[in-house]
Amino acid sequence: MLCVVDFGAGDVVTIKWKRGGDAELVVLDGESVEVKSTTPSPPGSRIDGDALIDGADRFDFRMKVHGCTKHGEHFHIRGRALDLTRERRLALERAMSSSDVKPIA
Repeated sequence: MLCVVDFGAGDVVTIKWKRGGDAELVVLDGESVEVKSTTPSPPGSRIDGDALIDGADRFDFRMKVHGCTKHGEHFHIRGRALDLTRERRLALERAMSSSDVKPIA
C-alpha cells in the first residue's frame, strides 16, 4: 500500500543530508521513497544522510534518485532506499503508521 504522511501528527522522520540540507520522509512503499528536501539531487545520483525518527532514533539513510522536481521552495525527490536493514525499515514503517497516514488510490 502506498502511503502519504501528514507530518502534523505522530512521529516525524527527518533526514539531515551529509552534503548539507534537510528532508522529510513523505512516502514509503517497500523500497520506494519520496522526500521533501531543501536541496535538489539529480536523477541517477545517490544521496546519503542521517535519518532521525522524532529526533531520537538515528541511523544512516541512503537513496538512489529516480527524479527530482521543484515545488515552491522545496524539492520532491523520488527514488529507492538503499541498504535499509529489516529493522530500520520496520522502524520507518512504525513511524509512518503512527502519523496521520492517507492511502493513495
